[in-house]
Amino acid sequence: MNFSPFLAIATVNAHVSKYVDDFLTGADTDNSALKLQQEMSDIMMAAAFNLTKWASNSKLVMDGIDPDKRAMSLLVECDSHEPLKALGVSWNLNSDCFRFIAPNESVSSHDPMTKRSLLSLASRMFDPMGLISPFTVRARILFQELWRRGLEWDDPLDSAIKREWSSWKSELLQLKDVTIPPETLLSTLRQRIWITQGRREVKRIIRKCVICQRQRVGPCGQKMGPLPKE
Repeated sequence: MNFSPFLAIATVNAHVSKYVDDFLTGADTDNSALKLQQEMSDIMMAAAFNLTKWASNSKLVMDGIDPDKRAMSLLVECDSHEPLKALGVSWNLNSDCFRFIAPNESVSSHDPMTKRSLLSLASRMFDPMGLISPFTVRARILFQELWRRGLEWDDPLDSAIKREWSSWKSELLQLKDVTIPPETLLSTLRQRIWITQGRREVKRIIRKCVICQRQRVGPCGQKMGPLPKE
C-alpha cells in the first residue's frame, strides 16, 4: 500500500485551522501588553497559527487589536471546558472582577442523590485559585462523611446528608452574585505587603474561629474503596 503525499498534506491543511486552546497572561503596562500580543501573534503566525479571541480589561489594549481578533463577549470563561461540563470561574472585562456562573441545567437536572452524583457535581467546580474554597469545602466534607460510612457509589443518601446536599446545590446558583476584585488575590497582596510569619498567624486565627472549627475537615483513615464503574 502506497501513501499519497497529496492526501497527507490535504489532511494536515484540513485540521490545522481547527486547533482549540486558550492562553492566559498579562503585563504591567498597556504598551507592554500590546507588544506581547504582537510578538505572540507573529511567532504563532510563522507556524500558520492565527491567534484570536484576545481579551483585556484595558480599553487601550483592546483598541490596539484588530476587531476580528478580539473576544466577542465581555465575560471570559477561565476554564477550558463547556459551561455544562465545568462550573467555572469567569472574568468580567468591564468590572475587572472574577465571577462564578453555574448553569441552571447542572443543578436542575435529575439527581439520584448518591455518592456518585454528589462527587460528579462537586468535582466540576473549577476554582484553581481557591477563591470560593469556603463554599466548595462543604461538598468535600459531605463526601468524606459518606466515605467514612462506607457507602457504595450508588447507595442512596440518608435524609440528613440529603438536606445538606440540597442546600449546597441551591446556594450554587447564588454564586453568580459573588464578584471578586483582583485586589483580593494573594498575588496582588504580596506585591504590596509581605506578612511575616503569615502561616503561623493564619493558624492562630483559625484555632480561635468557631465557624472555622465547625467546617474543619478531620483526619480520615486511608481506605482503598472500589473505583466507580464507567
